[in-house]
Amino acid sequence: MCTNAAFYAVLTKAQSLEDNAIIKFDGVRTNIGEGYHWDSGLFRAPLSGCYVFNVSLVTNPEKVCEVQLMKNGEQWMKLYAGCLKYFGTGTNMAVMQLAKGDEVWIQAHGKYHSKGVVLDGSLFCSFSGFLQS
Repeated sequence: MCTNAAFYAVLTKAQSLEDNAIIKFDGVRTNIGEGYHWDSGLFRAPLSGCYVFNVSLVTNPEKVCEVQLMKNGEQWMKLYAGCLKYFGTGTNMAVMQLAKGDEVWIQAHGKYHSKGVVLDGSLFCSFSGFLQS
């Protein structure tokens, strides 16, 4: 029986962004409770409770992006990363109450992103979360 939930996943390959597309963090390093599904990019809460999520992104030089953390289709927070000359970073954190089966994911925010390969894939970009209580 699962009594805890935590995950940590990174991008192992550079990624382009499509409008409103879910970002799939393919390098799963930790997945206690098996809640994170790298093939869809969704975290599905295996337990009810208060969760903490963190997102960190690094954009390639001269690229920018705005992403959003979604909970069951509702925008929960935004994150901006980018720089006009160098690699650009952005990070944000959210705390939310989830019921078992609720889904959380990161997606590009509409059209607010550069074209081409935007996100660095050298393990700098990550999505993580854990059950606080």
